[in-house]
Amino acid sequence: MTRAIVIKTYGDPAWSGPMADTVARVIEMDAESIAAVRAECDRLRALNDIHRYADGIRLDAACRALATKYPPERHGRLYGAILGAWGLLWTVIYEVYDYLSAWNREG
Repeated sequence: MTRAIVIKTYGDPAWSGPMADTVARVIEMDAESIAAVRAECDRLRALNDIHRYADGIRLDAACRALATKYPPERHGRLYGAILGAWGLLWTVIYEVYDYLSAWNREG
């Protein structure tokens, strides 16, 4: 398998040069080293109990449990009307302020 990296550096060569060299460096590993790294990854996955499918199922179950434990708060029509009136009041205040500011700049 062949891989290529294209690096374009900008700015100060004293800063960008070492970073580009680090990214572009070639790491050669023999089959024994690759097998050791894979074995270590497998050991850590087993230690941390990482299973993609099971994690998704556990996440869905946890989300459902939290949704039933903490349901969204429902408000009545009066609450919505008061909230709408409050928003309308502030919209009118800001519109009047913008109008008066523009009128003040003209004169």
